[in-house]
Amino acid sequence: MKILKLKSIFFSLMAIVMVTVFLTSCEKDYVKVNPNENINEITLQQLKTSKQLWNEKFSDKITLLNYKYVGTVENEQDMQEALNKIADEAKIVASGDLDQPESVKVEVLRENSAKAAITKDNLRNYIKDGIEISNKVIALNWDKNGEQFTTYCIANKEGIVWDNILGGVLAVAPEIEEESGIDSNSNKNGAGWKKWQRRGWKIKAFWGSTIGKLGCTLTIYYNTGGPVTNSDVEDYAWISGGKGVSESKLLVKTGSFAKAQYALAVAGITGKVNFDKGSFTASASGAYDEVRNGTFSLYPN
Repeated sequence: MKILKLKSIFFSLMAIVMVTVFLTSCEKDYVKVNPNENINEITLQQLKTSKQLWNEKFSDKITLLNYKYVGTVENEQDMQEALNKIADEAKIVASGDLDQPESVKVEVLRENSAKAAITKDNLRNYIKDGIEISNKVIALNWDKNGEQFTTYCIANKEGIVWDNILGGVLAVAPEIEEESGIDSNSNKNGAGWKKWQRRGWKIKAFWGSTIGKLGCTLTIYYNTGGPVTNSDVEDYAWISGGKGVSESKLLVKTGSFAKAQYALAVAGITGKVNFDKGSFTASASGAYDEVRNGTFSLYPN
């Protein structure tokens, strides 16, 4: 009886061990097969492309090892935790111009340094409105000279919203839009025609999403065959995860044409932008910066 009992206990224990091993194996296989099942195809493609491009261009600075979904923002508490993760993991940041690889800089911030504190505050201010319910939180694992770091990536249904390293490397794409026509509902001083030109630039992060725009719009009012009777100029600037400035003014308001002057500048999160009213020029400094100072004209015909 004792022998039979011992055998029964032994086989029961073996069964438990086998089940445990089986479940553990299944869990590992599941993770290995599909670790990012909660990330949509747009974000996965951005991560895959970004990893390949980054390591091709900047693996000598830091290498992106892998990425993995870690959770979904479901409430206000989750939003705050995600924000804290991004800010608290700002031990390492990157900045630079994607079109000028030599300008890209990866910096490890000293713990409790003034720059680290400013960077964390800037991150909280810049992205606090960018984290929303249903956003995905993704961990990105990096290696820099044998030391590993983790940054947290935020993504919505349209793709990546922010990451401390990829998000600091920007690209500015020139964009000019022009349109003309009659608008009887908003003519200025009774002019029969309204024509405008928008001259601006899109700012894109490393992963391809537009994270900002700068520019100005020049509008002229005129009658058929006549000169410009009035004109307006408006400027706009917004950027997530950086700094931007946009200023404009009219140089020629009426006559055969209208002319506007603009001053645009953008910098990454660790950079600075400035506007000098006296010279009407914008400037920027930092590992990444882009400046456009100039004029453009608009004619009735």
